[in-house]
Amino acid sequence: MSDASRADSSELTPAQQSYRAEWRNLCFTVERYQADELINECRDKYQFAKTYQNYGRDIDRTLHELLDQANRGDFSFFTERGVPLAVLTPRLVQRLLKDWKGAIASKKIRVAEAFEVRFGEDIDVFIATEHNAEPLQAAASLDPGDALSQLSKWTRG
Repeated sequence: MSDASRADSSELTPAQQSYRAEWRNLCFTVERYQADELINECRDKYQFAKTYQNYGRDIDRTLHELLDQANRGDFSFFTERGVPLAVLTPRLVQRLLKDWKGAIASKKIRVAEAFEVRFGEDIDVFIATEHNAEPLQAAASLDPGDALSQLSKWTRG
């Protein structure tokens, strides 16, 4: 464990550390599942790239909003995803959001690598190429956003 990880963990109670570990596992599991689904199901280059663009879109704004909500005592995003209200604090929420952002970054790396293997191009270069702009804009995304943000919709049926 790195010094930074130890410092993060030492500021949390044992119960919070336990739920953070569960949260991290949830984040990486659902985000990886979403990446795997795209990789396994999508054969259209533009749809693949459009979906990749949706991953992490506005994540910094979303994380800022969720932290602001936590600072006001609103932890609903986390309770809807299985974290008990009794352990939630703004400090824990900061760590949970950091973990989620890391899971999204990992997912994007995995998807970018798969794109390059499948289509022989760097996905970021493909997206930035001007002649791809119009077909990319017209493409239908496989997913509207990140897996964790959609989780409560999945669990509600």
